[in-house]
Amino acid sequence: MGWNILGGFLVFAGAAMGIASFQSGDVVEGVIVAVVLAALGVFVIYRHTGNGWVKAQEKKEKAEAAKREKEEKKRMAAERERISVSGLSHIDGLPLAQGTPCTALRKEEMLEIEGGGAVFRVELNRLTDISVKTDVEIQHAYTSSAGGAVAGAMLFGALGAMIGGRTKKKESRTFEYYLIITYLKDGEVSYISFRAPDYRRTERFVALFQGNQNKGETIVDL
Repeated sequence: MGWNILGGFLVFAGAAMGIASFQSGDVVEGVIVAVVLAALGVFVIYRHTGNGWVKAQEKKEKAEAAKREKEEKKRMAAERERISVSGLSHIDGLPLAQGTPCTALRKEEMLEIEGGGAVFRVELNRLTDISVKTDVEIQHAYTSSAGGAVAGAMLFGALGAMIGGRTKKKESRTFEYYLIITYLKDGEVSYISFRAPDYRRTERFVALFQGNQNKGETIVDL
């Protein structure tokens, strides 16, 4: 009600000033001030009365909701960036073709892998190791282990046999990096491997699992 009184006063003052300006002959300046006062009065009444106030409140609430939604999306994107590594290329271990682009995420109780329109999950308590290896490290482990391909497969799965089985020892200093996930499946050691072009991001991702890998003794019946 107070706003309506103020608005009405401004409209009345504007009208009075307009009339006075015509009587005094100072038309231009008086009319300008009168119009401003009257317009301000109308705005005050509209802004704080009935539909005008409701619409203004709705507009404000929508703007605030949109801002909150934008901030939440930004926060979620930043959180996903922190707990994930993208740009992985599937090598072996999942029912996906080699080279399928994948993203790995560290969830509260799960390791999730998105790729090929599917989501694959491994419970954290089933992980025995997650690491980044170079092709040189894999080949060295393969060639220095007794049993050749058998030893390579036991260490890194199909990736070990594929990299380790290369006939020529690598001389180049340009490394290829691989993300290797080792976990227990039906009581047996299994591997999921990816080519990881972004070494630093993959290393940061692996660091998220420190302290969560299963360090207990693994028994495999031969």
